[in-house]
Amino acid sequence: MASSENKTQRLIILDANFLLVPIKNRIDILSELYSLLTFPFKVVVLSGTIDELKRKYKSLKVGKERKELQFAIKYAAHFEIIPCPLEENKDMDDVIIDFAVKHKAIVATNDTKLRKKLRELKVPTIFVREKKYLKINGYE
Repeated sequence: MASSENKTQRLIILDANFLLVPIKNRIDILSELYSLLTFPFKVVVLSGTIDELKRKYKSLKVGKERKELQFAIKYAAHFEIIPCPLEENKDMDDVIIDFAVKHKAIVATNDTKLRKKLRELKVPTIFVREKKYLKINGYE
């Protein structure tokens, strides 16, 4: 899903916790992105993020968190999945950082540690503010 097919599209990478935003915060991510961003973009999910969600899902037998993870896995399928698996001796945050830097992408995450690392590398981030709306940081 993207705003327009254009060679200057910016990639927006959704991390695992951001895929839970629609169910946890009742925020329509795409509508919010269209309101927030004034440039062409394409929303993507890295394959390693899907693997991370599936691992967590399989580790739980019942409960609210399992249902939320199931939702996130299905929701991710609405976006382009980019092959980018978890590498040995790296965590998924590092994979996201490497991909974002290499492709000049924007990362949508609520993970404060990841946001701090990205900010230090001058990678723009999108995050949930006041549990109501999205905000972008670091984009000029």
